[in-house]
Amino acid sequence: MNIERALISVYDKTGIEHLASYLNNNGVDIISTGGTYKYLKKYGIKVQSVEDYTGIVEMFNGRIKTISPRIAGGILADRSKTEHLDQMIKANIPNIDMIVVNLCPFKEFSKETFDEFELIDKIDIGGINIIRSAAKNYRDVLPVVDPADYEKVIKSFDFCGDVPLQSRRKYALKAFYSTMKYEESIHEALSFLFAEEKYQHLTLERLEDFKYGDNPHQDAFLMKIAGEDSLYDHVEFITKNHLTLRVYRQIFNGISFMKNLSSGGFTILINLTPVFFSQKENDEVYLQMIEKDLQKRSNSNSALISKESIHLSTAEFILRNNIKTVVATDFSPEAEELLKSSDINILAKCQSFEYDNTHRTFLENEVLLQQKDSVEAFGNIEVRYSASADTQLRDDLLLAMQMIRVLETNSVVRLKGGRMVSVSSGMLNSEEAIEVAVYRFKMLTRQIKGGVLGLDSDAGIDVIKKAYEEWQITCIIKLKNEMSQKAILEYVKEKGISLYEFDRRHYA
Repeated sequence: MNIERALISVYDKTGIEHLASYLNNNGVDIISTGGTYKYLKKYGIKVQSVEDYTGIVEMFNGRIKTISPRIAGGILADRSKTEHLDQMIKANIPNIDMIVVNLCPFKEFSKETFDEFELIDKIDIGGINIIRSAAKNYRDVLPVVDPADYEKVIKSFDFCGDVPLQSRRKYALKAFYSTMKYEESIHEALSFLFAEEKYQHLTLERLEDFKYGDNPHQDAFLMKIAGEDSLYDHVEFITKNHLTLRVYRQIFNGISFMKNLSSGGFTILINLTPVFFSQKENDEVYLQMIEKDLQKRSNSNSALISKESIHLSTAEFILRNNIKTVVATDFSPEAEELLKSSDINILAKCQSFEYDNTHRTFLENEVLLQQKDSVEAFGNIEVRYSASADTQLRDDLLLAMQMIRVLETNSVVRLKGGRMVSVSSGMLNSEEAIEVAVYRFKMLTRQIKGGVLGLDSDAGIDVIKKAYEEWQITCIIKLKNEMSQKAILEYVKEKGISLYEFDRRHYA
């Protein structure tokens, strides 16, 4: 094996005894610092302390442990240069061929204390120098900073007795990334204490090159905040053809919509808007009801997003109606085989429909951070008039509340029996929103009467009348409006319409 000597100093000791034991068994000398030294000795691993190796006693409460020409020279010497080798011999500096070092999670520690002296005492000096030195000299010294890489390194040693140059480059990049993030966490924590400017550091990781952006003449690619979960991390593509920014937005909108609903089921989007929904898995009756409206309006810009497994009957519906983007938690074998063999553009699985609490909006080169909106933040919900105790009506009422929260301003949602009957959002006012909702999907609305209507607006009496006359609505939830309250109350009592009102509006 090409590794003769390794320096190990780790805060995260996950799996380090396994790697150190492997190195020991293959004749590698190991040098280690205090805590790691004691940990490895506990496992019976032959290891030399840094103090014995350098001849320098640890000083200043650990501020100086690995700062030594014997360590720095053994890592930084360029073995391809004769003068470096001669200097190593003259100064009695042995080569160090591998470092396994990781740093304390300063970001996590800084959340636990605002004490300046405690924070400063936690700043690592020697470890970060070792990582950076090894990463600089990666051709001669293997830098390993991530416990997840231990097994890969062992497999590489077993295969060829070394780690190939291309892999060494990758480990060096990971090492530089770890020191960068460590320095960022220090700067962020101390800026909170010292500086007028309060810094938050975001590093972006490139994920996917799109075929094009919003338009075919625009290049686009997807990035995420490094170290954080993104939707893309949870999407497993089975078929990925013609992935554009607009298609990804459609996937994102559909999954975000379903995340905010407490029920299961599926939604169908046209362009970027969820326009059909059923809380029942593979709802064949509902799919038959919406088919003509979908064919009339989709223009091949539709997507189906399901929290459930898609069965063969739904897969046949997808192909029959030219739906090109499909994401579900799973597929039956027959459904997956049928969809894979078709000309569908995007076929994917997504297991993550959990609600998250962080919301960032990027505005050009600025970032807006705010707490994620939630259905619990509707404020006071008041029962103005109750005409029905139907259990399904209550379920539909909850869904309507969740939907108008996540859709755009002035949204209108009509539901019956856990199925979306009509929807509109992003309109100028409630009158326009209801007009669009009434106009859309006439085939479906002719088949269904009654149900629940959710309005994210201060709808007046004219809107309430329109909803009842066109759809015979039996339950409404809307924003409180004192201006026309008396007339609305008289009307809903006359027609037997349950009325609920909330006092906090939501802007998606």
